[in-house]
Amino acid sequence: MKIAMVLCRTPDELPYDSRVLREAQALADAGHVVSIFIAVSGDEPQEYFVGKGIRVVAVPVRDIDGLSECNIFRGERLPVKTLSAKIRRYPANRLYRRRYIEESVRALIREDVEAVHCHDFHTLEIGVRAVSSRKAVLVYDSHEIFTETMAFIGLQGLLKKAFYIRQERRLIRHADRVITVGDGCGHFLAKRYQIPMPVIVENVSEFTPEDGRPREKIRAALEVNPQQKLLMYQGLLAPGRGVETVMEAVPLLPAEYVLAIVGFGPSEEVLRQLAGRLGIESRVRFVGRVPRESLLSYTRSADAGVMAIQKRCLNYYYALPNKIFECIAAGVPFAASDFPDMRRLALNEGMGVVFNPEEPESIAAAIKLLFSNPEDYRQKQAAIGSAATNRYNWHVVKQKLLDIYEQAGMNGRAC
Repeated sequence: MKIAMVLCRTPDELPYDSRVLREAQALADAGHVVSIFIAVSGDEPQEYFVGKGIRVVAVPVRDIDGLSECNIFRGERLPVKTLSAKIRRYPANRLYRRRYIEESVRALIREDVEAVHCHDFHTLEIGVRAVSSRKAVLVYDSHEIFTETMAFIGLQGLLKKAFYIRQERRLIRHADRVITVGDGCGHFLAKRYQIPMPVIVENVSEFTPEDGRPREKIRAALEVNPQQKLLMYQGLLAPGRGVETVMEAVPLLPAEYVLAIVGFGPSEEVLRQLAGRLGIESRVRFVGRVPRESLLSYTRSADAGVMAIQKRCLNYYYALPNKIFECIAAGVPFAASDFPDMRRLALNEGMGVVFNPEEPESIAAAIKLLFSNPEDYRQKQAAIGSAATNRYNWHVVKQKLLDIYEQAGMNGRAC
C-alpha cells in the first residue's frame, strides 16, 4: 500500500520525532511504500530518505510578511523561528496555515496515495481534503488531546477552545481509524466525539538487552560513582513538567542521591539558577540534548527515572510519557506523577512508585520508598524486564498498527 504520513515538522525537527519514525519504519519493513510529508520554508520542494527506504517530501511554504511573530500560548508578541511553530500557532496566523494546508493537499493529490496517516490535529484537515476525491484510507494518529493542551489555558485560549472542539469533531468523523498513545487519551476522545475506542499504539521503545559497559561509561562521564543513586529526568525543560519540584526534592534526600537532567528547553537557565539557590549544584548534572539513538544508554545508566509532569491541563493529566517506556526498555524502575495511566504502570503492574507532583516532600518520600527495600527494587526490575519483553515492546505494539493497514488493504476504506 502507498502510504503518505503528514507531519507538522521541519527537516531539522523530524529526526527527534521517534514515534513517527518508528511507525514509518514498521510500515516500510512490512512492505508498504511510505513517504513522510513535512514542511520547509521557501519555494522549492525537497526530497530525501531516512531510515531504510522511507522517503521524505518537504513541501515548500513561503513566508508571509507580518504573520510570523505571534505566540498564542502566552498571548505575547514573540519571534517564531521555526516553520512548524508558525503552522502550529495558527489561531493567530490563519493565512499562513491556510497556505500550508493548500500546498500539502496539492502535494498529496499529486502522489495518488492509497492511505493518508495524519499525525496530530494540525494535519487532519489536510488528510480529510486529500482523501475526499479518491478511495483512500484516512488514519488519524492523535499524539495528544489537542483541545486540552496548554495552548488553551487562559482567557484567550478558552475563547478559541470551543471552535477547535467543533473542528476536531467534524474532521475526526472522516477518519477510518483513530490511533492514540494511551488508554486515558483514548477513552477521552471516544467519549467526547462519540467514536469507537481508538487503537492504542503506545510510544514504546525498542527492547535491546545491553551489557554494563555503556552504563558505567556514562556514569563516569557524569561523575557518579557506584555508591551513589542516579535519578534521571529526560525531556523538555518547560513549565508544567515538574522539573523544579523534583529539584526541590533533592535537598530532602540523602547526600548520595544525584539528579541528571537530560533535555533542553526554555526553562534551562531558570533551573540552573534554582540549583544555585537550593545549594545543590554538586548534586545536579545538566546533560543537555542527547541524540535519539543514544537516549536509552543514558536511561540505563540511571537507578531510577523521575517523571513529575503536573496537572496544568487535562492533556498532561491523561499523559503517558515516552520517558516511562524508555525506563521500561532500559530496565529502570521509575517514580511518576499519580495520574491514571502512570499509576497503572507503576502500581498495578509493579514497575515503580507514584507521588504528588506539586509537593517536593511527596516526591522525596516516593524516591526513598523505591530504594527502601532491595528485594522490592529487584522485583520491580523483574516486572519491568517481563513487560519489556512481552508487552511494552515495539515489536509487539507495532502489530496493532500493521493490522490496521493489513485490514485496509483487504477491505479498502472499510478498515
